[in-house]
Amino acid sequence: MLSVPAPKPSAPEASTGIARRSAHGIKWVGLAEIITRLLQYGGTLILARLLGAKAIGIYALFLMFSQLAYVLFDFGFSSALIQRKNIRPLHYSTTFVIYLVSALVYILLMWLGAGPLAVYVEHPQLTEAFRQLSVIFLFYALNALPRIRLQREMRFKRFSFIQICGTLVNMGVTLAFAFNGYDYRSFVFGIIAEQAVLTLLFNVLAFTPVSLRV
Repeated sequence: MLSVPAPKPSAPEASTGIARRSAHGIKWVGLAEIITRLLQYGGTLILARLLGAKAIGIYALFLMFSQLAYVLFDFGFSSALIQRKNIRPLHYSTTFVIYLVSALVYILLMWLGAGPLAVYVEHPQLTEAFRQLSVIFLFYALNALPRIRLQREMRFKRFSFIQICGTLVNMGVTLAFAFNGYDYRSFVFGIIAEQAVLTLLFNVLAFTPVSLRV
């Protein structure tokens, strides 16, 4: 007995489905943003009381560095992969190799430039901290593809859950080290811990196989 294939959804039905998923995704992304901001503001208030205004200024500097680092690191590849209609394993593998090589280059540059950068921001004592923070480039390379895959497949609920977990870990680790007298180094440990957890969760929940042979 021949099976009859299910009819494909029409263009209007497909558009309606995409619109529904987009609206659902916006809800989760918005909720995650609110929770993330509340956690950051609450943690910052505690840290300001514990470490003082100068330390919070350094914290803002580290956050700015980590966000700018991601912008410089990405090269716009994530947007290209998310928006591309048809994507093959080769695209993921090629992008991963580029990300990995870029991460190693940025880490080397940060180790060489950490001293001058610390002097430029008028905090020479932060040289070692900037060098430690350079490891986030490696985490960016390792979590980029599953992050892109979740966004491409519009699985925003899972994406938002991972982001919230990362923020919780950041605040928890930062506060734990701050309470134990690690001053501005607490921020470094918090940011690194956040990226480590994001990398773990993104790969566990949206693992994307790649090949180094492209």
